[in-house]
Amino acid sequence: MATVLVVEDAPSQLELINSFLRDSGHTVIKAYDAKDGMSKAINHQPDAIITDVVMPEISGFEFCRQLKKNPATQKVPIIICSSKNQPINLHKPQKESGKGSSKSSLITIEPRFKPALGTTGCSWG
Repeated sequence: MATVLVVEDAPSQLELINSFLRDSGHTVIKAYDAKDGMSKAINHQPDAIITDVVMPEISGFEFCRQLKKNPATQKVPIIICSSKNQPINLHKPQKESGKGSSKSSLITIEPRFKPALGTTGCSWG
């Protein structure tokens, strides 16, 4: 089976995802924030990464950007998982032609999964 890095700052959510993955035969590497996750992603080269969106210091979106910029991790598939059962808005900067000008577009990410037993925004099955 696969080795999966799970980056989640909430211990209960981390253990829930860990339990589902281990019960399915996967090896799980745990990280409690993006900084620790980046280090473990580089050192362990997981087959996939599951990350939370809202984390202290570095958001899940910034963590994904860092992973994709690093040659050692840029090809690892990333799954963004959040316990928030509501749309998440993200401002994505876009460069325009011209000197130093830029604009921002709004991207809304809608939840795709129903909560499992009312505990998480991700369901497995």
